[in-house]
Amino acid sequence: MVLGGSDAPEPPARVSPALARTCPVAEPKSVPTPLGHLLHVAEVADRSYYVAERAGRAVLVFMGPTGELQSVELPARTEHVALEPDGTLRFLVDAAAPQWFVVSLADPDGPLVGALSDAATLAAEGRVKALLSDGSRVLVSRYRIDYDVSPTRYFGETTLHSLRDGSRMGAPLPVTAWDGACLGGSCVVTASGEGAAASIDLMLVAASGARKLKELERSCSGWASFAEGGHLILMRPTRGGVELSSAELASGKLRSASLALSGTECPTPRVASVAGRRGVVVGEGAKAAFRTVSGSLAVGAPEALPEAVHGQRELVGLPDGALVVEQSASTGMRHSPTDARGVRRYYHTFSFDGRAALLRKAGGGWSLDGVVVLPHDGESGSHSRGYRAHGLVRPGYAGVLVDDRPDGKSEWLLVGRPCE
Repeated sequence: MVLGGSDAPEPPARVSPALARTCPVAEPKSVPTPLGHLLHVAEVADRSYYVAERAGRAVLVFMGPTGELQSVELPARTEHVALEPDGTLRFLVDAAAPQWFVVSLADPDGPLVGALSDAATLAAEGRVKALLSDGSRVLVSRYRIDYDVSPTRYFGETTLHSLRDGSRMGAPLPVTAWDGACLGGSCVVTASGEGAAASIDLMLVAASGARKLKELERSCSGWASFAEGGHLILMRPTRGGVELSSAELASGKLRSASLALSGTECPTPRVASVAGRRGVVVGEGAKAAFRTVSGSLAVGAPEALPEAVHGQRELVGLPDGALVVEQSASTGMRHSPTDARGVRRYYHTFSFDGRAALLRKAGGGWSLDGVVVLPHDGESGSHSRGYRAHGLVRPGYAGVLVDDRPDGKSEWLLVGRPCE
């Protein structure tokens, strides 16, 4: 299904990915779309895929061959999605009787949606925190809270299952896995045990058991990770830079290194893609730079990035650069004065500012081209959760969906198309 309405601009002819160069759209015009509650699920074949809701139904949203916004209906809405090595998306619908379905992206322009099937062997207490799969095994990690004990107990359980019949492989692990990737029947995950004092570890999980590969540095919080070339690459901030780890998914073979950043304490590494390369953005303001990181932990030279004007910046890779989406999107809660009955009425507040541009090579460095203000920029108010901007790409094209989260209405803005 094509979204965007009759006012959408006429797209040019489709473009070969090998020849894809993206140029700004002159005076882009936003188009209302009946989408809401967007969730990014994958970047496959240089294309972006999101789950959204349209008229109460779950859909998979992506850009079509000529830059139009398209969608296909899904059997159910769920936030639990695993990207398998062949590009298949596996969705788990967690309930008392769990089910799942898959979406094949073998043809990235024509997703094939499978039917719901039984996943009863995955039934367990707790909320799903991680779902990982390599097409032969699936790892499910759940997080539980026991309010019947004092102090309240917070704990997790992680299990590995065969996709052939759903049977559990090995004993449950008493940890919460937060993210990771799988290949060749085993998975590498970041996981933590029970309690606030528990370490955060890099672990290999296989049918034969689990093995701790490394305890992560603890001076700072947070991390970023991505799978590349059969490795899970993890970046953990430290007091003086970033701790780098790379683990082979099939064997757990580990490499470690450190990236020193002078004058920086507890930086925030952010995964990014630029010109067909995966890596990390480190530094803030005028010091922000993109650096490639490989499975062997070869780190590229810093490539300076234009300074951001909003607090949150996303780089979505294009063959010749990236789509840059910047926003300052905040939400909060306020309440009315307490009335005579002792009742307060709570309501949401929001503010939103945003812009988008293309990151392109100029004079040996990166610069922004075609900077455009996003729909609803500068708005703030109450009784709403506000807006969130999401970047979508495919070779030659780039666009932004500004999601009106409470109302299920979005604005679509095509900002880049093939250069003439």
